[in-house]
Amino acid sequence: MLIDESMLVRAVKTEQMNFLYCLYAFNKNYEVDTGDCASDHSDGGAAPSVSDEDDAVEKYRTFTYDSLLKMIASYCKDKDGIERRVKAVAQWKLSSSENFLKSMLINRQDMVAAEYGKYYLDKVDDNLLKFAIDNANSVFIKFAFRKGLFSGAMLHKKEMISFLLGKLKGFS
Repeated sequence: MLIDESMLVRAVKTEQMNFLYCLYAFNKNYEVDTGDCASDHSDGGAAPSVSDEDDAVEKYRTFTYDSLLKMIASYCKDKDGIERRVKAVAQWKLSSSENFLKSMLINRQDMVAAEYGKYYLDKVDDNLLKFAIDNANSVFIKFAFRKGLFSGAMLHKKEMISFLLGKLKGFS
């Protein structure tokens, strides 16, 4: 079975979180573009030439956590529905090369990120704090320090002090 974006959109709209969980848990969160027809290439690029079935060039489009959260925000009608779905995704606690906390911060899900951050401690580091500061995720920063996601020792590192001073100079 091949997965396409419309299947994910339908799952998001109908709150089929178990289906989405299985896609992400078993690394099936991608769609295959075999390049068989030029109309599939909305970016204006030409489809790869295919002479044989054996020579088919497959391209993949991965549905990252960021794209999933954007879908949830786009297709859910109310804030409660969005938060409920984002929390359901956070509860998956899947290990991934993608930083799920960062994806939540990009999509302005600060409270959910702070609440479920303890499950993604391997992604909590100086870079996440810098990103949160740059992205103005003040709610996340406040609650992340309160919940102990970030240690106070992070703020004493020379690199972090330089970063914060640079930010403060930008305000003057």
